[in-house]
Amino acid sequence: MKKKICIITGASGAIGSHLVSFFKKKKWKVILMSSKKNKNSFYFNLSKVNISDESRLYNADLLIHCAYDFKKVDWNDIYKTNIVGTKKIFKLCKINKIKKIINISSVSAFKDATSNYGMAKFKIEKIAEKFDVINLKCGLIVSKKAKLYSKIYFFSKKLRLFPLIEKGDQKLHLLYLSDLANFIYKITPIRKKIKNKTFYVCNPNYIYFKDLIMKIDNKKIFINIPKFFIKNSLKLFSLLNIKLGFDYDNYLGLINYNKKINIKNHPFKFSFK
Repeated sequence: MKKKICIITGASGAIGSHLVSFFKKKKWKVILMSSKKNKNSFYFNLSKVNISDESRLYNADLLIHCAYDFKKVDWNDIYKTNIVGTKKIFKLCKINKIKKIINISSVSAFKDATSNYGMAKFKIEKIAEKFDVINLKCGLIVSKKAKLYSKIYFFSKKLRLFPLIEKGDQKLHLLYLSDLANFIYKITPIRKKIKNKTFYVCNPNYIYFKDLIMKIDNKKIFINIPKFFIKNSLKLFSLLNIKLGFDYDNYLGLINYNKKINIKNHPFKFSFK
């Protein structure tokens, strides 16, 4: 029996590497595409998507687009690399008749998002819809390999006195990688036309930022800091090129919550942790 083929961009990232392992265990042939040069993967760069990538994409059963270049911080660079590059990969997918295309997005992506990351992901979602791509709006990935969670985890463990943005009541929807992988695996065989091409994939019950810190380490003394102080401090650190592990764009993504989240629009019942 011929193996099914799954192509994963951003295969060396937290989400991508987990999906690679997952689909290999399911006996799929997995083609890895990564910006990190590795003998087990094809070199893939969102800023250099070209026609030479076609041979790797031909007639695959599934492509999961996880790639995103976080090193680009200026909006023009983000647009040219992540948005334009993603549009090119979607075009190549259609040319090469890939049966199903899934775009990994974020709950941070919505019309009124203020973070560059949220705005970029929202624009990518709109492009994806034109190419019949399924968007998965993922919650905060609970993994030490995931960029944002690893920062939260590191500071939670390191700091006895933990600074909170005001009351620390920012809402977060968590997602475990195992749940994401299972969701993708269940949605992949569905051949009938899915009316809604965008799905929220995360725990429907939010957790406050402060409570997440307490789950990681409950021996904390919290310091409530006004928004304006954190905002201006992060801007200053950015100008001085001081790396804290949590930047102004992370701050905007944390405080700017999408009030229209609808997690109950999945095409089948599924229970998240």
